[in-house]
Amino acid sequence: MTHAVLDYEDIIARYRRMRKVGVELNKILPRYVSKEGLEATARKLGFWQKGTLVFDDMDQTTVLFDQAIHGYFTDGRNAVDRYLADHPPGPESDQEAVLAAKKRSFFSLFQVERIVPSVGVHVHDILRDRRYFMADVGFSQTAVTGLVLATRVLPFENFLTTSGAPLPVEADTLAKIFRLPALNRPSQDIEGMSEQEMADVTAAVIHLCLKGNSSRGISYQQLDEVARKEGTPGAGEPHVGRNDPCPCGSGRKYKKCCGK
Repeated sequence: MTHAVLDYEDIIARYRRMRKVGVELNKILPRYVSKEGLEATARKLGFWQKGTLVFDDMDQTTVLFDQAIHGYFTDGRNAVDRYLADHPPGPESDQEAVLAAKKRSFFSLFQVERIVPSVGVHVHDILRDRRYFMADVGFSQTAVTGLVLATRVLPFENFLTTSGAPLPVEADTLAKIFRLPALNRPSQDIEGMSEQEMADVTAAVIHLCLKGNSSRGISYQQLDEVARKEGTPGAGEPHVGRNDPCPCGSGRKYKKCCGK
């Protein structure tokens, strides 16, 4: 795919359309992540400490929700599958194209090989030993050759787009990643992993990347606070104080009932 003759004008036009649809879907898909799924994902990524979500910065909430949407499975289905079951897209629509790309999305380590200003970057998928063109206007203005990113990508014809918040990978972190037993295998075996196996590997890689970039200040948020901000189940409902009557109708205070 990469280093062939590409029509960058066509790519950037399609990228902007797909990105617009993707942004709107990312406001909706968190509603299809259960509280249990969010907590389980937070534990794997290292965001869960003593019953509380702990973030270095708010960009990490994007990392959490992206993994919860794509990498948490219940009965073999993730949030994208559940959304598709409820809202089948129109045939040949941009939404159909984006949702199909989300179904084919994959996480990997990408090294920047060449920059195309105001369009994107040519990258090497280190885990699968493949080359792609990654469309991203903003990244094309800040990227440097040789940089390695850990990110989920959505594949479209002739280009990829990122999903979630790409994480820069430092050299010592990269060495730790390649010591993971699950990655000590040929690239073709990595492509043959099941969805759950790949989700577990993705979580382990993200955790290592976050630990390798842990020098920033830490902020604390309760799980239901993040849910309200991100549009997960419960979003838009009035906040219940600990001393308010429990909304379940028990007659007890919230802190003595469901608030436990």
